[in-house]
Amino acid sequence: EDEKLRKSILSKVEKSTNETVVPNSENEMSTIKPGEACLAASFTALRPSIDGVEALLRSGVAAAANAVATREMIVLESILACHSLSALYKEGVRYGKYMWPVASAIISSLYLSSSAASFTPLPHLTKLRPPLSVFHPSSCMSMILQSIVHVTSLSIAVRSAKKLEQTTASNRRGFQIGRLGLSHGLATNGGNFLGRPPFKPNMVTNVVFLLSAFQSAAIVLVNHKGRPFYGTVLQSRALTGSIMALFMFCVVCISETFPSLNAMLQLVPCPRAMKVTMLSILFLDIFGSFLAERFCVFIWNRDLWRAQTIERTHRNSATGNIVSTAADEEEALLHDAVTENMNNIILYTGITVCCVVHGLVRK
Repeated sequence: EDEKLRKSILSKVEKSTNETVVPNSENEMSTIKPGEACLAASFTALRPSIDGVEALLRSGVAAAANAVATREMIVLESILACHSLSALYKEGVRYGKYMWPVASAIISSLYLSSSAASFTPLPHLTKLRPPLSVFHPSSCMSMILQSIVHVTSLSIAVRSAKKLEQTTASNRRGFQIGRLGLSHGLATNGGNFLGRPPFKPNMVTNVVFLLSAFQSAAIVLVNHKGRPFYGTVLQSRALTGSIMALFMFCVVCISETFPSLNAMLQLVPCPRAMKVTMLSILFLDIFGSFLAERFCVFIWNRDLWRAQTIERTHRNSATGNIVSTAADEEEALLHDAVTENMNNIILYTGITVCCVVHGLVRK
């Protein structure tokens, strides 16, 4: 019925455009009545019902919460990008040929999955309103504490890499970026116009590349608001798979499970002690950032804390009840998706642990 009405209005509009328009004394179109153009739109509800009001409100809540979360991620990504690039420049090193394209492709797919999950509203409309801006105390303090955690982790890792580079690779020189001007670069690099030597693998580049990629996944995982505004990470198969894939990529590269992959990315081999240090820093980084975010929500946004804990517990316990409405049925489907994604996480975690053990045991 809605489609027939829409087609009739569209045919009326096409007929009016083909005919010669004769305006009346009030300069109005006599063939199209006011409001019919809106009725012809595909997003307009044509039935005299208010069924779509709740769906519209749920979509608006999801969009508003996603806007704040996206700004938080942008702030954290900008701070980390500035710190990582400054760390590279300070040490006179740079990324390899394939490092930046690979990291950009993986992180782009991660943020696409996060956006798709964030714009998917939940079946039930929440009474809680999302924060109005990133200057809300919980959001602002969370960004500050997470930045401290990420910057500290990267600084510790770079310091460890510098010590290892000075002790084990004293004979490997020539990867520094020339800072003494173009004439010095031409004189020292065999006529290279850019004034810098060709890239050579080094430990500092390893640390900055892998830890920056891991921290991007940690930022998305920690700052994805989820309930009660939109779907959680576990309710999205694409987002869960993207985060786990990036985590596995970083861990596999650190443990050197596949030496051909490290050789393609121009990652220098590192000793076992450095591998253990890097894996420990990754764990402390994601644990510290998650703890900082939950602490800020608990202190400065207690209503959101209750909605993300108590309400989620009630809904999980109610999934075994009889489905009465379409929203309850959709909630049951989301619960099944969470169970499936949890099983996938267990599988991915087992594979990652096997890769780590294989990389650490192998000489």
